Amino acid sequence: MKDDTLAFLVNAYYDINLHKTFIPYLTGGVGIRKHFSNTKIFINRNLEKTIKSESTPEFVWNIGLGTKIQFNKQYFVDIEYRYLTGFKSYKTKSNKYNSGSHLGLISLIHIL
Repeated sequence: MKDDTLAFLVNAYYDINLHKTFIPYLTGGVGIRKHFSNTKIFINRNLEKTIKSESTPEFVWNIGLGTKIQFNKQYFVDIEYRYLTGFKSYKTKSNKYNSGSHLGLISLIHIL
């Protein structure tokens, strides 16, 4: 099985300027995502079938926090956490769940 998700988001950041070298921030945004899936079904030893499916586009939102740490005038390290989820929830016979993702990022920023 192969699953892919394509998402486009518009985000906003709010810097909490406590210090020049340590800049915490909050972030959040909204957007749209679409899920693609390929599932292989083995009918017998010599025969298999691939079923392709894709979801309808759905609205998603994310929220996060992070910090930028300045090492000198040109270099920052950015450490960020985000939680991304959709507005849809999914039901099975026994459970109801929302498909969310946790994302951790570490970036090196160079200012020219």
